[in-house]
Amino acid sequence: MATHFDAPGRDSGMAWREKRAWLGLATLAIAYGIYFTNVPVPVDGLVDLRWLFWFAAASLGQGLTFGLGIALLRWRSPRGDYAAPDERDRAIDRRAAAIAYYVLMVAVIWVGVISPFGTSAWRIAQGSLLAIVTTEFVRYGATVWSYRRGWHG
Repeated sequence: MATHFDAPGRDSGMAWREKRAWLGLATLAIAYGIYFTNVPVPVDGLVDLRWLFWFAAASLGQGLTFGLGIALLRWRSPRGDYAAPDERDRAIDRRAAAIAYYVLMVAVIWVGVISPFGTSAWRIAQGSLLAIVTTEFVRYGATVWSYRRGWHG
């Protein structure tokens, strides 16, 4: 089975929503990987609002790249490939959302309940952002895993 996205005249063997999930994984990893490696850490307790610029750039970059990627995938996919989800697609979406929900709950408990005791506000804010990004990454990953494993609900 090929692992490439559809090119004209070729079929990758991937479902439309699996391709979308792979695209989501890639754009999240790139955009927020750049963000979390470049976000300035406050020095001596001074608030540095440059992190808002980096966050806005990462969010806009990820959103635009994902949107353009979806448009390109739709353009290159056979008509009807991206039709309304069927029962299996909806089951996979529910499963991925349920898995991501539990990841989010653990992260929220960590960031919102445990971290305030001895952690700076900047670290709590960054932990919250990391929790959101991680949850979306897990949701896309669970979607890809479900399609790859042939899960049917």
